[in-house]
Amino acid sequence: MRVAEALALVAGMPDADEYEQMMWLLKRFTDDKEGAQLFEERFQAAQSAYEALAPDPVVLPHLDDYRRLARVRAIWRRGARLDQRDSDFDLEEYRPQTWALVREAVEIERLRDDLPVYRIDGDYVKRLDDAPGSAEEKAAEIEAALEYEIKVGGGETNPVARSLAERLERIRQKKADADADMLSLLEGLVRDVVSEREAREALGLSERAQGFLTLARTHAATLDEDKLVELARRVDEIVDKNASFDGWADRDDVLKDIRRDAIHLLLADEATRPLVSSGFIDEVLQVATAREETPA
Repeated sequence: MRVAEALALVAGMPDADEYEQMMWLLKRFTDDKEGAQLFEERFQAAQSAYEALAPDPVVLPHLDDYRRLARVRAIWRRGARLDQRDSDFDLEEYRPQTWALVREAVEIERLRDDLPVYRIDGDYVKRLDDAPGSAEEKAAEIEAALEYEIKVGGGETNPVARSLAERLERIRQKKADADADMLSLLEGLVRDVVSEREAREALGLSERAQGFLTLARTHAATLDEDKLVELARRVDEIVDKNASFDGWADRDDVLKDIRRDAIHLLLADEATRPLVSSGFIDEVLQVATAREETPA
């Protein structure tokens, strides 16, 4: 019963190769976030029931459906980057009884090869254009990729990731308000992300320093760009100097040293002195620790 309830949420999934099924699932659950949550809840309920009963013969009539459910969930999570990895498939979350079924239902090496999920880079849009799938399915794939970038970028605690999340939300709102061409809008956002990353790399800034640059632009909009870039670079050097070991983000003494050195840096230049009392340093520490805690 629980297995059937979960499978009912993916009724209509095409009898196609796994990449096409992954794209269909992305479209299905991107359009219906509540449905995605309900699917996960029903899978968990089915998994608990199976784990409790196996190897009792009572489960045998339902084994094929449960195997199918495990396979569908694995494909969905792969496409949605819910295992927090972009080049591998993680089995650790599955319980012992389910583990063997997942291995059987999804050939792991083939899943890695046939269901690639990509981080956004200069070739991302072309790879997606060349791949099978409808415009709606490709738009859902881009949303999943952008959401992953936001998550690994630090989410709300990082100004770069926060800005990306806000831009993605504005595109979603356009879709809600009118019949917007989501694929074109999302591809445009991807190209912007790539351009911004290339610009950052051309400046020689780390990802963390890019976050500091975004903060500096917000808090000191009247400063010229060269001065803002130099400030971001110097703040990044301060963090590097003090944060030289694992676990530093949890050390109050290290955070105090970063704050002290940042204050000295800002006070040394009349143009940056107002930043001392603007909240800039508090946000610098948020960005620095968010980058430290973000999964690789």
